[in-house]
Amino acid sequence: MGCVTSSQVSVPTNKPIKAVVSESNDHNIPTVAVEAPSVSSPTPPAQKSHSKNNFPRVAPLTGLTLDKAEEEANVMVKQTIDIKMAMDQVSGDLDLLKELNGILHQQYQTEFPKVLECLNTCNWLQLWKTVHSLKGGAMNLGIDRFAACCHHLEVYVKQLQVNADGGTEVTADQKERIDLYIQLTEKHWNSYMKAYEGLGNLLSEADLSTTLISTFNDVKIFNIG
Repeated sequence: MGCVTSSQVSVPTNKPIKAVVSESNDHNIPTVAVEAPSVSSPTPPAQKSHSKNNFPRVAPLTGLTLDKAEEEANVMVKQTIDIKMAMDQVSGDLDLLKELNGILHQQYQTEFPKVLECLNTCNWLQLWKTVHSLKGGAMNLGIDRFAACCHHLEVYVKQLQVNADGGTEVTADQKERIDLYIQLTEKHWNSYMKAYEGLGNLLSEADLSTTLISTFNDVKIFNIG
């Protein structure tokens, strides 16, 4: 189903009560069945869909900010770069780590612009695939905050796809929420890039020993907000 760009409010209908008279076959005693008028709720569809479709951690969009979205995604309890985990992934091979980061950088530059395009065209399946792929690459390299943002975005978009397949319209409220999650993802990609540049400068001058890695994690050098 397509997107909607504005909320639609159903107006209650006021119909007269209709009496239906029938006769009993046994005693010819008339019986009366009263049909009450159907009254639709004036609640906007956007709020109905939030509760009906069980969206993850969804709150009303009013007042939602990047900071609140960060709380929803549980981002700030994670490290920008978990260098120990990243080095474990490549068995201490610094050149391989740099190569894999370079591949992820190219993937981001190529693929992430498609995310906004998918939002504008309501292509939820492709949006989910793109974000899911970026999340996987980030997780393998210990880029924890960016990966958490990707996960939060993909879970919400996946639910939209399921609901759209079932015939539920995607509302303007939900599209705004996705846009905010995309902004959050971009923010933590930029934080990662800043941390990675600092990491490269340090590692080019230092022996990457277990002690040094432990020191990086202990003082949280790479926890850039």
